[in-house]
Amino acid sequence: MSEYWVTINGKSVRYLVKGDGKPMVMVHGYSFNANDWINCCGDHFPGFKIYAVDMPYGPKSRSDHFMPRDDGYANHLYAVIKALNIESPVLIGGQLRR
Repeated sequence: MSEYWVTINGKSVRYLVKGDGKPMVMVHGYSFNANDWINCCGDHFPGFKIYAVDMPYGPKSRSDHFMPRDDGYANHLYAVIKALNIESPVLIGGQLRR
């Protein structure tokens, strides 16, 4: 697993990358972070290059710039995918259980 940062609309965004193959983007739920996806599922998808993105509502990358009910999160994720030149990824998102 490797950790990287990219700047999106003036904000630093952390993301983790693991594996090789077809791109898969994993997006965590509220109060989680990219590590949770890697720790939970990072070894269960052979043939995929996993990008686990820290979203701005998570504790590692919290940002007051976003409002919970606007389309800012979707636009943010789209901007991350474009900035990283990820083409036709499989998208997985949701709340993990602890």
